[in-house]
Amino acid sequence: MAIPVEAFEFFAALSRHNNRDWYLENKSLFDQKVKAPFVSLLEEVSLRLSGEIAPLRGGAGTIFRLNRDVRFSHDKSPYKTHIAGLLTESGSKDPTEPLVYLHLDSSGGFLAAGLWQPGTDSLRALRNRMIEDESGFSEMLASLGDKGLEFDRSEATTMMPRGFADYSKHPHSDFIKLKNLIVRQDVPEDLWADEKIVSTVVNFVLSASPLLRFLRN
Repeated sequence: MAIPVEAFEFFAALSRHNNRDWYLENKSLFDQKVKAPFVSLLEEVSLRLSGEIAPLRGGAGTIFRLNRDVRFSHDKSPYKTHIAGLLTESGSKDPTEPLVYLHLDSSGGFLAAGLWQPGTDSLRALRNRMIEDESGFSEMLASLGDKGLEFDRSEATTMMPRGFADYSKHPHSDFIKLKNLIVRQDVPEDLWADEKIVSTVVNFVLSASPLLRFLRN
């Protein structure tokens, strides 16, 4: 299930004409050339993953609305200039689950896997597991590295988090500082437009599976 070129053209145009009138005039284009193939992609990937030990599922119910919440934003543009959706074990948009995130915009997009902004208690428990199961966490890192994946470090504390000051010399101290436990892979436009995009997403999920297992346990 390839993403048609019209999807990228839609988002490029939406970024220039981000208003309700333009969107309503082009809503059928969004429904047919963006939303429908994106949902089909999620469904195809779900089918391919159905035989895995911990299958992930997604579809129409796991994509995010195009409308932006502008209540607390200086940017009052009414629409996002991307489409995004999730693959989760429950087939829901529960943000507390280990998940895979697909993001498509005018220039291509990316895939991400893991946990984004876990709650305080969950994050503390994960940090403790990095310490208590040092070898297991190291093995997980090695498995990710073998697939060319590494943690996103765009958001991390500069100092050791509260309660973890004594572990500043721990082998995993840099990972204890992370606020999100996410790996990601950029996907250029030509790859989205290729029939192999389903395999690309499936392979990413399988490559990230050691992280997803760590987050579930």
